[in-house]
Amino acid sequence: MKSLARRRLASKRGLARGMRDLITSLSHPDSLVDIFTFHFSEISSKGIGFARRSFVNSEVGAYSLVINRNGIVARREDVRTLIEELGEGTSGIDGLPESVVLNAKELTILLLILTMDIYGGDVPGLSPFTSSDVSARVSVGMHVPIMAQIRLYGETEAPDLREEEVYGILLSLARKGILVRLGEDSFSVSEDFLPVALAMGSPDRVDVISAVKEPDSELPDVRTAVLFRFGRAAVVMSILDEGSGVVEITPIRGERHLRRVLEDLLLESIDLEVEARALDLALAKLIEKGELTEEEYGEIAELVNGAEAPSTTEEGLKPCPECGHLNRSDAKFCVKCGAPLT
Repeated sequence: MKSLARRRLASKRGLARGMRDLITSLSHPDSLVDIFTFHFSEISSKGIGFARRSFVNSEVGAYSLVINRNGIVARREDVRTLIEELGEGTSGIDGLPESVVLNAKELTILLLILTMDIYGGDVPGLSPFTSSDVSARVSVGMHVPIMAQIRLYGETEAPDLREEEVYGILLSLARKGILVRLGEDSFSVSEDFLPVALAMGSPDRVDVISAVKEPDSELPDVRTAVLFRFGRAAVVMSILDEGSGVVEITPIRGERHLRRVLEDLLLESIDLEVEARALDLALAKLIEKGELTEEEYGEIAELVNGAEAPSTTEEGLKPCPECGHLNRSDAKFCVKCGAPLT
């Protein structure tokens, strides 16, 4: 208490109002954003240099906490301040490909390809490779630490990756423009995707960003994104589906673009359209199993959507060409495995 009194945060009467507000914010937050920043340029005998910043919002106010060598607690008006700090100085690269959606197995293989080059002393993405090169590393378990990482990104269970699947996954990455085939069984990272590969494979800095809304809720809205930077190149990897590990990789074209991507991730409310679509798919599965009739489906969907329910016929749902999962007719990617549906 004496230490708090010296800092004018307490007196004989108790805690100062500002300190009480801070404690209330931390104890009963409405939302919070936690950011771990790893600076790989600061590698020393003590490890990789890192800093942590948290933004806590509640009815009594908003606070930003900076936890590093000199732990600081400072008041901020809103989370946009943190977004501006994250976006500051990001020039990005024009002409990069649009966002790409990957499932957990595709992401595992992509990260494994990039680490293969690093361990070999080469620049990530420059060395050509064959499916047998990747399979050899899968067989000795080099993908296991990567799978553990992906679990941190939201995957509830690490994907069961078998050697015989590797070639098919490489072909899938080639169809998405990430790889190019050099021969029957030879691949390389595509020229367009190379800056992204460099950023993800050998970053100067990585920001792991987690946003939680209504933390006290039984089902809080949790969003996680990883921001990779390498020189001018910056890439945001955001989780689209925590249960199945589907992620979206977005190359950044500039500071304004990065801020817009982060605002979409951290400031938007729960997307009701996405929730309604997930409900439609869940109900369609029940119909397939014979546990729900068409009439019951229509009544439930009408109550939720406030409109006429979409058809569950082939016109309303389309199967994924990769995994067979039923998706809405207007879906661009499979909600289960992330494969393109066009």
